[in-house]
Amino acid sequence: MYMKPVRRAVYALIVTILLVAGLPTAAWAVDSTVSGEILVGYRSNGKLEQRGYAFAQESELLAQVAGLQVAVLRVPTRNVAATLLALRSDPAVAYAEPNGIMEGTWDPNDPDYNNPDKVYAPQQIKANLAWDLGRGSGDVVVAVVDSGVDFAHPDLAGSLWVNADETPGNGVDDDGNGYVDDVSGWDFVNHDNLPADDLGHGTHVSGIAAATTNNGVGVAGIAGGVKVLPVKVLNSSNQGTWADIAQGIIYAADQGVRAINLSLGSTSYSNTVLKAIQYAQSHGVLVIAAAGNNGAEQLFYPAAYAGVLAIAATSPGGARWSLSNYGSFVDLAAPGVTVYSTCWTATAGSIYQFMSGTSMATPMVTGVAALLWSINPALTATEVSDFLTQSATDLGDPGQDIYYGHGQVDAQAAAVLAQGALRRQDTLPPSGAVDGYVWIDQNGDGQRQLNEDNGLADVAVRLYTDGDSQGVAATTDAQGRYDFSALSGGSYTLEVASPPGYIGTTPTRQQVVMGQAQSAKADFGFVAPTVVYVQYLDVTPGQGHIDLTWGVSGAALDQGWHVRRGGSDLATAKRITAQPILGTPDGADVVVYSFEDAAVVPGQTYWYWLEDGVTGDLFGPQQDALPAADGDLARSSHVFLPFVNR
Repeated sequence: MYMKPVRRAVYALIVTILLVAGLPTAAWAVDSTVSGEILVGYRSNGKLEQRGYAFAQESELLAQVAGLQVAVLRVPTRNVAATLLALRSDPAVAYAEPNGIMEGTWDPNDPDYNNPDKVYAPQQIKANLAWDLGRGSGDVVVAVVDSGVDFAHPDLAGSLWVNADETPGNGVDDDGNGYVDDVSGWDFVNHDNLPADDLGHGTHVSGIAAATTNNGVGVAGIAGGVKVLPVKVLNSSNQGTWADIAQGIIYAADQGVRAINLSLGSTSYSNTVLKAIQYAQSHGVLVIAAAGNNGAEQLFYPAAYAGVLAIAATSPGGARWSLSNYGSFVDLAAPGVTVYSTCWTATAGSIYQFMSGTSMATPMVTGVAALLWSINPALTATEVSDFLTQSATDLGDPGQDIYYGHGQVDAQAAAVLAQGALRRQDTLPPSGAVDGYVWIDQNGDGQRQLNEDNGLADVAVRLYTDGDSQGVAATTDAQGRYDFSALSGGSYTLEVASPPGYIGTTPTRQQVVMGQAQSAKADFGFVAPTVVYVQYLDVTPGQGHIDLTWGVSGAALDQGWHVRRGGSDLATAKRITAQPILGTPDGADVVVYSFEDAAVVPGQTYWYWLEDGVTGDLFGPQQDALPAADGDLARSSHVFLPFVNR
C-alpha cells in the first residue's frame, strides 16, 4: 500500500527503515518492471547527497511505502541505469532497485501433478518456478530416440510433432528426406512410418519431458508446450542395434530438432554411434544421454562421448540413487527414482506408471533445455549446455564430482540465465550491477542488522564470470561498500579477501545470478579481531588411531595449526602434519580444528603439542598455562595430560 503521493521534491524521508540483506538471485527482467520507476531504501534519516540530488532534478517523488523507509521515484527512462548507479554509491542509501512487477506463481491443473504421493520431480528441480518465465513453446522440437510413443495417450495428444512438409497417406516422399509419409516420425525397428511404442519406455520418457500441461489430465511435462519427435530404435525387448540408433540420431538431426534425448546405452563403444552424434552436434543439436543403471564407476555410451550431457539420477530429496553409474563423464543429475509419467502396456494400453532409472532423469534435463529455448530461441546448444551446468544445485563434494557432475539441474536458475541472455545487446548496453558491503558483524550471526553500520575499508573484492580465473577487482570504500557496474546478465561469483585477523561470519565466496539490466547484492560479514587463545585440546584414543580436537578463539579461518608428537620431553616432539590444519567456525569467535593420528602403536604413550602456523608458538602438555599473544597467561578449559592408546 502506498501513502499519498508527493510530487517534485526530494526531502528528508522519515519512516521506518527496511534493511535488505540481499536481492533475490533472480531479480526482475526489463520487461517486468514499471518503466521509469525506482525504489530507494534509506539506511539512515536524511536527504540525498548532492550527486543523488543532481539526478533528482529530473525526478518525481511519487510515494513513500507505508511503514518502510522506502521512496518511489519516477525518472526518465533514459536515466534509469545512471540513477541507480548514483543512488547505490550514496552511503545513506541502503539499496536502489527498479520497481518490479510480480505475478502469482503458476501451477498447472493436471490432477496428478498436485498429488505429492505421485509427483515430486518437477518441484524438486524447481520447474514450477521456471514456468513463471516460460512453459514451453510449440516452435521447439526435441527428439526422443527410444521405443516409440503411445499415439493414443490423452496426455501426449498435444505434444507430438507433425511433419508439415509431408502429406499423410499419399505414398509419396513429399519432403524428399528419404522417408515416405513420415508425418509422425519414423520406426527404424520395423522400417515404417509409425513409431508406435510396444514397450512403454519411450512413452514414459516422452511424458516426463513434454506431457501436455494444464489440460486437466494426468501429469505435467517439464516443458509441456514443446513438441516431441518420436524415433523408434528399441524393440519390445528393450534392445536396439547400433545401426538403428545411429540412423535414428541422424534422422532426428535432419528434422531440425534442438535436442535429442537418449535414455539408452551400453558399456560398449561404437564408432558408428559416435559419428552419428557428431553429425547431430555439427547441426547444432544438444545430445543428452543417460549415465546408466549399473551402480558402478564405468563409462556408459553414448553418455560418455565428448560433448554429450551425461545425466545421473537422484532420489526424492536429492540423494544419489544407488544404482546410478558414476565417473568423471557425469555432467548433471536429475530425479530418476519412482518417477510418475505416461506409459503404455500391452494389457492396459494408455496408463500412468512409476519407473526408476537414469532413463527417467535424462528427459528431466531435456525438458529444462527445451524450456530455455522456449524462453530464448537464439541460444546455441553450447549456451544451453553451459546454462544447465552453471546453474545446477551443487550436491555431494563442493564443485563438480563423479556422482552428481555439476549438480542437480535447477530449472528456475537456468531459465533466469536464458532470459538474461536474450539478444537485447543491440538496443540496450550492459547495465546490470552487483554491489554490497563488507561490514563488522557485531553479534556474529551472519546477518546485517540495523545497527551494524561499521564497514571495513580497503578490502579487496573480486568478481568472476564462469571460466574466468582472473576476475575483476574492486576495493571497499570508507563505508565498506563495493560495486561492479555495466554487467551483462549471467552468473557471477564474488570473493572477498579476509582482512588480517578477522573471522568471517558469511561465506567468503558467494554466487549471484541475474538477467539483463538487473541488479544483485552480496554482503560479507566479519567479526572484529581478538587475542588468539587456545580454549581446549581434546585427545581421544580410537580404534588404531588417536583423535585430536581443539578450539581457538580469535583466530582467522585461514590460520592453520601444526601438530607435534613426542615423549614427555618437548625436545623429542616432531611435527606430524605435512600441511597446516584449517578449522571450521563454531559460533561468532571460535574456530574448531581436528586431526586424526593413525601412525600410533597400541600401548605407547604419546604427548601432543599444538604449533601456531603463523607465529610458531607452542601449546601443549608440558604447560597447563598457555601464553597469550599479549604476554598474559590464558588457562585452558581442558587439562593437558598424556594419553595412552590401548
